[in-house]
Amino acid sequence: MELFFSLSGFLFFYTTQKKFKIKSLLKKKTIRLLIPFLLIGLFYLIPIRFIANYPPYESTSLIRIIYSVLTVNDCGHLWFLPTLLGIFIIATRTYPYDEIETEHINMYRSNVIHFVTLSIFISINNKH
Repeated sequence: MELFFSLSGFLFFYTTQKKFKIKSLLKKKTIRLLIPFLLIGLFYLIPIRFIANYPPYESTSLIRIIYSVLTVNDCGHLWFLPTLLGIFIIATRTYPYDEIETEHINMYRSNVIHFVTLSIFISINNKH
């Protein structure tokens, strides 16, 4: 998982070398990460856990279960999707908005290193 986060941060740097608008990038990332999280969480994770008699679901209402999955309290193996989206949001907030100059490139490389480090830290702490 650490490699996945590191690779995402590395490729994010090269994606941002092209001219782009922050809003369009965030929209694309949200669609690519949040839609699979919602669909797999609601139509795969919850039904499979009901079929397998997942103990925390025994005396809990369906609304409460959906809420716990959507708020990432009990999203199982899907934890990395909202985590990665959050990291992308943080990374785009630190991206220089004006034209890229040498000092901005160095600053941005530093941000990419922070992105990768934070990704590794989060992935280590979120192992189940």
